[in-house]
This record gives sequence, C-alpha cells and structure tokens, in this order.
Amino acid sequence: MLAALACFSIALSAQYREGYVVSRFAGGSTLQTGALTPLSLYLEQPYDLAFTPDGALLIADTRLARLFRIGADGTVTVLRPKATMGGVAVHPDGSIYYSAYGQNMIYRLNEDGTETLIAGTGKTTPVADNVPALEATVKGPSGLVFDTAGNLYIAEKGASRIRRMSAEGTMTTVAGTSGSTYGENVPGTSGQVISPEQLALDSAGRLYISSSNSSRIRVLDTKSGLLSTFAGGGSESYGKEGIAPTNATLSYPYGVAASSSGAVYISESYGARVRNVAAGRLMTFAGTGVRGYSGDGGSAQAAQVSYPTHLTVGPEGALYFIDNRLIRRVDTDGVITTFAGTTDLTYMGGTGMAMNARLITARGLSFDANDNLFLADSDHHMIRRITQAGEISTVAGNSIPGSGGNGGAATEGSLFFPWATSHDAQGNLYVAQRGDSVEAYDADASLIRMVSAESTLSIAGGGGNASGSTAAAIGDGGPAVKATFIWPESVTTDAAGQLYIADTNHSRIRRVDASGNITTVAGNGNYGYTGDNGAAVSAQLARPNRLCMTPDGGLVISDADNYRIRKVDAQGIIRTIAGTGATSRSGDGGPAISAGLGFLSDIACDKDGSIFLAEYAGYIRRIDPDGVITTVAGASKTTATALESADPSTVAFGTLQSVAVDTKGQLYFSAGTTIYRLLPKTLDAGLVRNAASQLTGPIAPGEIIEVEGPGIGPEEPAAGVVDEFGVLGGEAGGTRVLINSSPAPVVSASSGKVRAIVPLTARVISYIEILRGGVLTNRIQLTQTPSAPGLFAGEDGKGQAQAKNQDGTANAVETPVAVGEVLTLRLTGAGLLDADVAPGAVPADPRPKPVLPVAVLFGEVPADEVVSAELVEPGVVEVKVRVPAAAPVGGQVPVAVQVGGVSTQPEVTVAVAAARPSA
Repeated sequence: MLAALACFSIALSAQYREGYVVSRFAGGSTLQTGALTPLSLYLEQPYDLAFTPDGALLIADTRLARLFRIGADGTVTVLRPKATMGGVAVHPDGSIYYSAYGQNMIYRLNEDGTETLIAGTGKTTPVADNVPALEATVKGPSGLVFDTAGNLYIAEKGASRIRRMSAEGTMTTVAGTSGSTYGENVPGTSGQVISPEQLALDSAGRLYISSSNSSRIRVLDTKSGLLSTFAGGGSESYGKEGIAPTNATLSYPYGVAASSSGAVYISESYGARVRNVAAGRLMTFAGTGVRGYSGDGGSAQAAQVSYPTHLTVGPEGALYFIDNRLIRRVDTDGVITTFAGTTDLTYMGGTGMAMNARLITARGLSFDANDNLFLADSDHHMIRRITQAGEISTVAGNSIPGSGGNGGAATEGSLFFPWATSHDAQGNLYVAQRGDSVEAYDADASLIRMVSAESTLSIAGGGGNASGSTAAAIGDGGPAVKATFIWPESVTTDAAGQLYIADTNHSRIRRVDASGNITTVAGNGNYGYTGDNGAAVSAQLARPNRLCMTPDGGLVISDADNYRIRKVDAQGIIRTIAGTGATSRSGDGGPAISAGLGFLSDIACDKDGSIFLAEYAGYIRRIDPDGVITTVAGASKTTATALESADPSTVAFGTLQSVAVDTKGQLYFSAGTTIYRLLPKTLDAGLVRNAASQLTGPIAPGEIIEVEGPGIGPEEPAAGVVDEFGVLGGEAGGTRVLINSSPAPVVSASSGKVRAIVPLTARVISYIEILRGGVLTNRIQLTQTPSAPGLFAGEDGKGQAQAKNQDGTANAVETPVAVGEVLTLRLTGAGLLDADVAPGAVPADPRPKPVLPVAVLFGEVPADEVVSAELVEPGVVEVKVRVPAAAPVGGQVPVAVQVGGVSTQPEVTVAVAAARPSA
C-alpha cells in the first residue's frame, strides 16, 4: 500500500503533462465585480445610512470598510475610506462625514477622494470641551447628524455622551453624565445617554438619541438644552400598540429617524419590529415580531424582519432601514420592498465550506506542514485557512483594516491589506501586510505581522520611524520591529527559521534572524538590473515582489519590473535563472534563461526543485530542475465546454494572483475570486455506478455507489469501520469519499474500487471526489434524481436476486418462494425517507420508509400487496412483497421493484413455485 501511495505522490511532482485537470478548490462566488445594481450589491455589515442633497443613499458597511453610494437613478459607486466606518452624515453643503469608531476620530471625505481629519486625537482621554475639535477626544464615535446650520452632533458611544462640533469647529458636550439617574427635563449634561448609537434631528430642533443598552430613546431639545425620555422605560408589555411612547417597553431600540411630517421611527432590534411615534402614540410600522425575511411587495406590518438597526428617511418620505444585511424600504403607502443588497450568496465569515466562499481577493497562497492552505483575503483584511477537506475559517483579522490588536487573539486584531503568508517550522504564521491599495501608501501599516502557533497576533517587522535609502537608514542592523518597509509584498522562511521579506518598493530583500535583527540580503536599494554572479547585496533589483525557498536553500526572487527570476545561493551569490527582460511570454520547451516572461504575480518552489510562475496575464509556467520552462495552465481563450475537470491548457483564467505547491506536489493557484488546483485525472463519471445494479446514471440520496479509478484505495481490500454505536465511518483503508466536499460513509475500498453511501441528508448532490493519503482525485459532476433503485443480485447486477423466502431461507432454484407467500428483496437507491437518518447510522424502530411509492412486478404481473418497505441498514432498503396468484412460476422469474415509477435493473430473477397446498 505504501509503495502504491508513494508512486502516486511522485507522479504528482513529475512533469505536468496530459492527465491533469482543473478543479475549483475555493471561492468563485463573486458578487462585487462588473456593473453593480442596488439589488446585486453584497453587504457584509451595513451600519449606517444617510441621504445626500441630490437624493443618493449612502450605506456605510463596517466590515467591508466601504461606503456605497446609490444614486437617485440607481447607479452604484463605491468609496473606500481609510478608516473603519461607523456613522455617516451629510453636511448641508453635500460633503460626507463619517465616524471611525476604532480610531476615535471623525473624518470628512473630499470630492477628490482624499480625507480630512475633522475631530478627535485618536485618544480617549482627557475629555476637553470648548476646544478645537482636532484637540478634543471622541471615544468610540458612532452616529452622526448635522443640523441645518452645519453643526455636527456626535454619538460618543464609548463615553456615553453627545458631543456637538459647531460649524466653526469647536467641540462641546451637550448631553451625558456619569451620574446614576437618567434625568427627565434636566440640562443635557445632567442626564444619562447610555451607549448612544444613532442620532436624528427633526425640524423643531429636537435631537433623538437611540440608547439600546437602556432600552430608551432620549430626546434633547437643542434650543433649551433640556434632556428627557422620548420613548421606552415604561411598564407596558413589549409590542403593545397605541400607547404613549414613554409607557412602552422597548426591546433594544438600536436606531432612530425623524421625518419632515413629525413622525419618529424606532428600530426594535430584539423585538423584530420597526415602530413609529405619530400624534403621541406608538405603533408598529414594519415587522410582525417574528424574525425572518419576507413580505416584499406587501404591507410592511405583515412583513418579517430580523434585527433592524439603523434607519433614515428619504427625500420622498419613505423609510429605509438595515436588516438581514439588506436595505429595506417602506414607502408612504406602507408597502415594503428590498431596496439594496442580495441574499443570493453569503460571504464566508468564520467557518464553512470553501467552495461556497466569496473571496474578493485570494493572494499569498501558502501551505503549512499539514497541507492546510492559507491565503491573504486582502480586501477583507483577513487571513483564511482551508483544510484539505475543504473547510474554510478565519485565522487572523477582524475584517477591519488596521494594525491593532497586537498581543491578543489574532482573529480579534486588525490587518491592513495582507498580501502574502508563510509558516516557519514552529507553526508561526507570517503575514506581509502591504499597508494599502496600489493607489496609496500608508507607512504605518507596511508591516510584517505574526500569528503564533497559539494564535496570538503581533508585529514581527516594521513600524519604525526610519527613512531614507541606505540600509542603515531603513533599520538594517537593528531590531526588525524598528525597521521601515515600503509595500512588503512577500515573506518566506528557511530551514533555520529565518524570515525573508520582499521589501518591494525599497527594491531589497530583507532577512530577520532568530534574534529578531534585520539585514539586507539582496538588492542595494537602487532600482535597476545589475550584479549577476556577484554578491546579492550589491546587485540592483526592480520591485522584487515574490519569494520562495528551494530545497537546496536557495532564495528565489521574482524581480518583477525586470521580468526575470533571480536566485541567491547559500554563499550569497545572485544570478538570473529565468527571463531575458522581454515582457511577453515565449520560450516554452527551451531554457528558462532564454524565455520571455509576462509580469509575475507570484512564484512557488516545489520539493523536487521545480519553480512555478504565476503570470499576471493568466498563465502558470514551470521551470523544471534542469532549467527547462513550459506552460502548464492557461490559455488566451477558453475552449473547454466546462471548467471543472477541464484540460488546464484550454482555460483562460484571467488575472492570476498567487500560486502554491503543497507537500505532495499538488499545484494550487488563484485567479479573480477563485482558487483552483490541478489534479490527476483519476475519476470518470462513467465509472460511478449503483453498487447493486452496476448501472451508471443519476444518483439518489441514500444510494450505495461504487466508484472505480486507479489507485483510489488500498492494495489489500478494506472494509469500512463501524464504531461502538454501530455507525459506519467515513474511511476504509485510508480512503475517504467526499460528496459535495462532505465525507460519506465508506462501505469498502480496494486498489481500484470504492463503495460509499450517499448521505440521506445530501439534499443536493453535485460532485464526488476521493481523498487518499491526503491527495484528492479530480472532481466529477453528478446528476441527482429522486430515486435510482437497484436490486442486489449477482456481481454484475444480473441473475438471482439476493432474496429471502417467507421461512427465512435464501431464495434459489432449489428453494423457491411459493405463490401467496412473502418474499424479501434488498435494494439501494430508494431516495429520501420519511425520517432523517444520520450518515452511516443503523436505523432505529420504527424504521424509516421511502417517501416515494413502491411497487413490485413478477414478470409483467404487479404484486397486489407490498407488505413493507423500510431501511434496515445503511443504504439498504428491504421490500417485503406477497407473490401474486398470477405470478409466473419457474426458477428464473423476472422481478423488478419500482420506486417513484423508476424501475430496478433488468435481468434479475427469483425462483417462484406454485401455491403450496393448504394444511
């Protein structure tokens, strides 16, 4: 077995020729490319809403760090604030302001795309009033609103205060106290506003404040300065209608909005309702109190909402509110619709199957020692991990761009455009944090972050104040954490645990030794191309953007703007190993040193000495250990009829972002929103059969299937393992079967054949793949059907059925069943049952029955009575049938079972005798 597995792994590391196919590994569910419409817009965590003077709706999405603008004509544009957005407000002159909750600052977005800091120092103390806003602290600013004079009111959630920044830029506190009483009709600074969320102003100058933690809406008269409770804090039961708002009990009132007509709207997040106050009475405006998402096109009061949060009133008088990651709209007639957002796909936040993940960017692919794939999900500011079983999770980053959280849990900290990943032998994960998009540069965020084996986040390099072009000026010779980088785009480690960094815009390769000190190992800081066959530190590089280590300890560098691959050997000598400087792809089949290379987005080193190149234009190329270059994937135009299992030379992948090789030599690469891999073509759809009938065709839930393919199982046949509870497990002899990337119970496995059970819980059956020794076969598509019954008979699915007579003897020519007696037949593929059964579990009494009707024919004679049909063991349904009086008699009577009108295979027989004499 080990020998066969070794040969299989060696084959994967050999030349990539015919026999490999493309398989999607993760992502590909894109929503944010191309022209956007309001209803195609993916929202991850919409936080606040505001309208511009020209009628455009602004949506501040906190987790995506985006501000979406939906014009009055439906045009969607995307703004990208530097900081994490909280509240958003529009100045009377049309300029946009937003609160950066985590930074304790208020920013203005300028028309040219730049930002101006308006208020806050970034600190939370000391509190100062009557000072310029730029000298004032704003602790955890949330909701914002302007009055008509241009004064900005700020909900300081972190300090339970309301601040006012005058039109002249002076900051004062207008509400909130550290006292223990709420205060009614008291000066604003003498009353409580606990953790204020959203603010709204009406035409009379009343400022409404949502205080979800106190279950109240507070109101501040900005003219008199008096603070009181507007709604909530009462003793009436939740959801009571038509009462004075101060008599009501509100269930986590998260948002508040005011209309020009005098109505005030309140979102009751925990109450699954939106309420409104008009003419002094509180009523439900939208929602039924039952969580859900329904009702579009009908009355808002009959619609379901889940956790409504922030609200705003549009210029036409309609109410807009956030719920279920959507923007709902209720018009002036009370009709509710979905205005923006989509429910088609869900971005994978914490865990799930990678095939269902929406990845905007997938850069910096790398593997750990266990062949878990790590990627830099750059635009989501996260590092994701995908297991070989296809499960995705977040290991670092909270989707909020930044560099905070050091010393804490990695998933609670912030990353700022992570670009590349790499592991050391101790299990520490290093992340090259580029710092910003290609349009801008943030020196404070150009860092190397580390996630320890214990999942603690820290800074491993960068963050210093050094500047200049010399090695000493940028921190060489000192601690890496005091060095300066400009757009570090790659990291890798060597066998000694030293960390190498592509300091791209310094045109240097830096190394951090075991003691944490940093030096330059390649590049003299001058942009150019010189120095081959000399000391690497004296050579010129031109924006080196990717690194990898060869098995012999050589450092391979993608010298991006030189369109070359350079290598630094163990003695520190640099030489060019691929590329002539020509900027177009050429030279396949010849020496890599004579080939033209496209712009390189990534490189990867294989354990056999091969180097893989990802060309930005959509091609994967391979330099073999002898220095010969070939193209292994990519085309100028897709000619494959289907991408899955296509020849990799027939697919135009588009822009490539990254490439990586696992420890078994399997190649992975990312393009657009998808991660692909090249797999050996082992499985064929024509070799997936019903284990009983031996027929190919559509697959049904609960069916025992038989899959054939070379090397997919052990050399010595192995049976599936049954645990102490009688449950059949998902492995036999080291082989696993994955259906829709989820494990299926395995009945048996041998070198060329595996039997498994399609889980009854698999409501959708799309594809199958085999996992053996950590290596996956290609994926093949399956067609699903409600039933695909097959009778157990001979090995070829024909001949004598596996049946029992009424007396318990095996049915055979010598021991036939008599007319009028009950015969028991066994089949698989009956489809769904009237009760769910866990995969591989033995059914409990009462045993589940097929939901589809069951009929039996003897020859062409239908049975009058099917006594029972029930699941008796995993994948097997027993049908007990009384042999009809008109049934043919003989040793080979054709028999068939129909489930839902679909018949079992032909050429299956039973032995039937004439009716036995009455006793």
